[in-house]
Amino acid sequence: MGRYRRLLCAAALGIAVGACDSTAPPPPLDGRIDGAVHAEGEPLSGVLLQLESSTAATTRSTVSRADGTFGFDGLDEGDYAVRAAGLPDRVLPEALEAQASLSRQQPSRRVEL
Repeated sequence: MGRYRRLLCAAALGIAVGACDSTAPPPPLDGRIDGAVHAEGEPLSGVLLQLESSTAATTRSTVSRADGTFGFDGLDEGDYAVRAAGLPDRVLPEALEAQASLSRQQPSRRVEL
């Protein structure tokens, strides 16, 4: 009887230890979308850029630098829309938009507006 009790305890311990051996979820992606805004080959500075995520209800914004470049860091996997909303009226009266998807295989994307 004692032998069966020890086997039962050993089996129960093995199940309990096995249940605790789960893998941790992967860390957030920390992806990046960067790009540049140009008109007729010239960089546009001071353009308001908005980043919208289709997977998370978030919107971030930044302004293009003197050389027309911009960047959004710390992004997770998902689909994003980058919109240049503050274009000078003399260049283009409406907003421009580019789509980008980030994944573990492609954590960084470049878009041109």
